[in-house]
Amino acid sequence: MRICIGHYLKIGLINFFLFPIIASSQTHHLTGKTQDSLQNPVPNTNIIASPITDEDVNITFAISSLQGEYKLKLENNIPYQIAITHLGYKKITDTITLTSDKVKNYTLKESTETLEEVLIKAEMAVIVKEDTITYRTNQFKTRDEGRPT
Repeated sequence: MRICIGHYLKIGLINFFLFPIIASSQTHHLTGKTQDSLQNPVPNTNIIASPITDEDVNITFAISSLQGEYKLKLENNIPYQIAITHLGYKKITDTITLTSDKVKNYTLKESTETLEEVLIKAEMAVIVKEDTITYRTNQFKTRDEGRPT
């Protein structure tokens, strides 16, 4: 039995260069821009891709650049729900299945929701007046200290 090292070397080199091409053909890129209604870029937008049916596929996310550009690497032929969120804008949801690389821009609409008044009341545990320090000891109690045993 004669072993031909050259033959195995050729097969190894072919596999070495061919495998990354085959592996990368199973994913595609979704790229695009996030912008407002005036076509201005919206930086730091969250773009989250959640697989709809396949539990074995991971959630993918991106944050848009200062120019509003984003790039997601998604699995081939898997349906994803895309959620685009940014503070001060309405959430956008989209469903997409990639079979090749795709460019998709999203236009965010301003949110008109406002918060009502928030009032925080607190009593200082330590009061300093000139050269006098007053401690409110009830502020330093733990739950167990106030209960009878």
